[in-house]
Amino acid sequence: MALELDRPLVVFDLETTGVDINSAKIVSFGMARVAVDGTIDLKEEVFINPMIDIPAEATEVHGITNEMVEDKLPFTWEAAKIWGMLEGCDLGGFNVKRYDLPILAREFAEAGYGEFGQDRKLIDAMAIYHKHQTDSFQRRTLSAAVKQFLNKEHVGAHGALTDAVATAEVLLAMVDKFDLPTSSQSLHDYCWAGRR
Repeated sequence: MALELDRPLVVFDLETTGVDINSAKIVSFGMARVAVDGTIDLKEEVFINPMIDIPAEATEVHGITNEMVEDKLPFTWEAAKIWGMLEGCDLGGFNVKRYDLPILAREFAEAGYGEFGQDRKLIDAMAIYHKHQTDSFQRRTLSAAVKQFLNKEHVGAHGALTDAVATAEVLLAMVDKFDLPTSSQSLHDYCWAGRR
């Protein structure tokens, strides 16, 4: 079965300075755009200077150091580019509602762009994966989903672009494997039925 999207779906991932959604700053924005025909037609990554030190604990996760982004533009300068990449698209990701979307929305607001994401369908591959992975002893991470649905190792995990592409591919594989709704609205509803 194939997706029947109403408009393109941007599956995105962020790498940040920490895990607190109220204070973490973006250091990398990665996206894979799924066209209305269900193919991935664009992949892009933007590195961002968070204008604060990246803690060693964060660097241990994603590998991005202060030196790697010291010559990059801050989010306020990249906001227009990223906003344009998301224009006219619905949104997707892996755990996107709890983590990535609140951080991105806050960064846009701080850059003067007002509310973001309220008028878009939100498709979370993690929500779908958890509905279909009932073995509580099996890890339910993106890497585990890549192994299960794409039959390969998730090389480059915790890289924004790598994770965004992997999430898009896992989503397409789950739609193909399971009897899932295929429209943007019905997938959005399926993700959030019974969830907050």
